[in-house]
Amino acid sequence: ISLCQRAIKLNPQFPQSYELLGQLLKGQKKWQELTKLYQQAIEHHPDNCEFHLRLGEVFVRLCHWEQAKARYQKAIAVDPNHWQVRHNYGDVLLHLADWQGAIGHYRKALELNPDYAWSHHNLATALFYTERWEEAAFEYSRAIELDASLVSCYDKLGDILFKQKKWSEAIDLYRQVREFQPDVLEVFPRLRQIVNAIEKQLDVTPDPAFASYLLGEAYSQLSHWEKAIAAYVKAQELHGDSPTETLRQREDLQEKLNDVRARQQQQQQIASIGHYQNAELNKDSCFVARITEVALGGIIK
Repeated sequence: ISLCQRAIKLNPQFPQSYELLGQLLKGQKKWQELTKLYQQAIEHHPDNCEFHLRLGEVFVRLCHWEQAKARYQKAIAVDPNHWQVRHNYGDVLLHLADWQGAIGHYRKALELNPDYAWSHHNLATALFYTERWEEAAFEYSRAIELDASLVSCYDKLGDILFKQKKWSEAIDLYRQVREFQPDVLEVFPRLRQIVNAIEKQLDVTPDPAFASYLLGEAYSQLSHWEKAIAAYVKAQELHGDSPTETLRQREDLQEKLNDVRARQQQQQQIASIGHYQNAELNKDSCFVARITEVALGGIIK
């Protein structure tokens, strides 16, 4: 660090010295020093878009959103076709709830770099907040194509399908969220709402087999094994008469039923082991307490 600082002092017109020192200070998370460094760099290199970009990133780290916004505007004035600046500026506007502004800059970023998954993801989020469901769904789907590990895409896309009452697709996406993050809690209230909506339609739906199948899927994700088994059994009984062709053709209903029963049995075994361990622990505690009582009694005597 000291060598870089000396190099800048000797030749402040050499941009690589600022870049190297910036990397070192960033690694040590010295944000205040980084702020001063990039401000100095911009004084000597006002047309260097990268320095404006880096200073904007530091302001974001410090949660100085308006300063970050102003700095990204400067960067765009220097280079309007810098995709990273457009994306970062979109992030700031997204944080400031300027949905339309964020949408415009994310779209520009994607024109310049169409395969950056996070631009699709964040564009979809801005579209989601403006209730443009179809466009948001498209962008979340595109983000998943580019990076299948973006869990929040499955979650938000599931929410869109939930709002559109596309229960089957929503349940499948929530299942994928749970596969990535088994302990995630956010999907459970929505799964319960799906269950309530389907149950209300059971007596009037033209396809009770498919409704029962969806209930089995939802209950399975909620780990309500008895209800999932009952729903799958009902779907299995009725699926031959289902007007839903995909359900009539399903050959895995028995497999799903077997899987749920196996999960139920596994959970029961885990619970039994837990009860046994607790019982043994209580026995050990009682034994230790008795030994302590006897020992103390001997000392007192």
